Amino acid sequence: MLSTHHAFALREPPERLHRLRGVLRDDTVRAIRRAVADRDAWIGAEQARLAHGDLDATHDFQHEGRYAGIIDFGEIRGADRHDALGHFALHEGKTLPRPVLPFLLEGYRDVVPRSAEEERRLHLWAVLIGVQALAQSLDHPRGAYPEHLTGVIRRNLAILRARDGARPPGSPRPPAHAPPARNASPPSRV
Repeated sequence: MLSTHHAFALREPPERLHRLRGVLRDDTVRAIRRAVADRDAWIGAEQARLAHGDLDATHDFQHEGRYAGIIDFGEIRGADRHDALGHFALHEGKTLPRPVLPFLLEGYRDVVPRSAEEERRLHLWAVLIGVQALAQSLDHPRGAYPEHLTGVIRRNLAILRARDGARPPGSPRPPAHAPPARNASPPSRV
């Protein structure tokens, strides 16, 4: 049993990252470690909330452009509020031909005001969840999903870097906001 949300979010990351050597380039592994270390205070900083657990576009239903329902609560759990958005960002581009995360974020803005930091947090969660999913995918025959995950991890790390801007170590992060970059065909090794 993991005693804190921080422990849940970072469960076994060194072992996972070691396992992903050969799948992820060394500079990507270093970037993941740096992203987590630079944002450690974000992980487990809030009270856990009820989260879907594996939210993606296939779980949301709409009718005439309006939200109509959500399904598949098999992975429901207490988690950081960015967990669901991180999952959604992780699966962006996997099932639908165009990005839908901006629409989900717009809907969230109606309920919870979103800052530039809030949006960076969802990209950190996409990286954390992506690393976990990629490590788990190694137990199954290779296919399109690991390719998708490596691209998503790389894309979300790039978004975090771009939104943080170039800065000396230890200096405060500026509140930057830029649209996410799209990569339609991720390489086999990130």
